[in-house]
Amino acid sequence: MTKRCLTAAFLLLAAATVFAGEGVKVRTIDIRISGADYTPAVVKVKKGETVRLAFTRDNKPTCGDEVVFPSLEIRRQVPVNRTVTVDLTPAKTGDISFTCGMKMMSGKIVVQ
Repeated sequence: MTKRCLTAAFLLLAAATVFAGEGVKVRTIDIRISGADYTPAVVKVKKGETVRLAFTRDNKPTCGDEVVFPSLEIRRQVPVNRTVTVDLTPAKTGDISFTCGMKMMSGKIVVQ
């Protein structure tokens, strides 16, 4: 399978999770955006585990007004003091990186 096909399949699976309802257990992971850091910057999840990443940005000036998952083609605006979520169900092990819109801040999801 090509990388684009895998990405499309992954996004469809992630989208299906949002509509799955009560049958799917979702673990929420809070990620704070403050200054020039994500806290935590590294999150460990299990392959096949459905997770909801909840990004919240404080009011400090930061380039963290956007979170980007380049390999998944996901971009989300993160307003000050609002929580923005990204739902994922990783289908394979490895790292999934995320950055701010300017690529000055970075973090990763380690899929085990």
